[in-house]
Amino acid sequence: MDEVTTSRAVARPGPGVWAEWLRYVRAPHLPTARVRFGWAAVGEIGWLLLLDVVVALPLASGLGWLAERTGLKTPDFAVLTKQGPIVTLLVGALLLPIFEEILFRGWLDGRRRHLAMVAALIGLVVSVAAGTRLLPGPRLLIGAIAGATAQWVLLGWWLARRAGPIVPGWFAGRFAWLYFGSALLFGLAHMSNYPLGRPWLLLPFVLPQAFAGLLFGFARVRHGMWANIALHSTSNALFLGLSMSGF
Repeated sequence: MDEVTTSRAVARPGPGVWAEWLRYVRAPHLPTARVRFGWAAVGEIGWLLLLDVVVALPLASGLGWLAERTGLKTPDFAVLTKQGPIVTLLVGALLLPIFEEILFRGWLDGRRRHLAMVAALIGLVVSVAAGTRLLPGPRLLIGAIAGATAQWVLLGWWLARRAGPIVPGWFAGRFAWLYFGSALLFGLAHMSNYPLGRPWLLLPFVLPQAFAGLLFGFARVRHGMWANIALHSTSNALFLGLSMSGF
């Protein structure tokens, strides 16, 4: 199966993209066309951002009440915000969204080269994490991380060149599972924001992230990587701004 890149889908005006997203969630699939980048596409991302806010704000309020009732400690963003608003936004609204989108949705279009690159990225993360835990001494650790980085970057580049743009049949056939699975994993990854002593209590608290993952995945396959990164980044910037302002 080849991904069609020459044909183009039509952007939906106003909140019509919400209905488009709801239809998509009922039957996730790899689209054969993308919406052309332009003002109409940017407008769709804006409406998806509004949908994220409309759902996330009431959820956050309800989850705050639930945290008080259960005695669950809510996330403390003091470590992130203590360096000031510029560093906070640079890390939380730019660097982290880019990394997370590559990891959770960079491969979602199913192209073999993107699957290979993300596999190499995961290998790099695992190698660095293992080195951090196992290797004594900062110099040895830095050298090992640099070596692992170089190896995995070269491996990812080689695999991407060998793989080509074709979407494997198994990926297309299981795309719905992969779409929902990526959103679920994205939500579960944010359980680390909370104390893990009672993990069964944490599932409701990652609903906003899981919902956002469904929006980001839709933006990814409908528009391309620029869209889900822009949506994730602006969403984080908005909520970080509200948090820093004491909202």
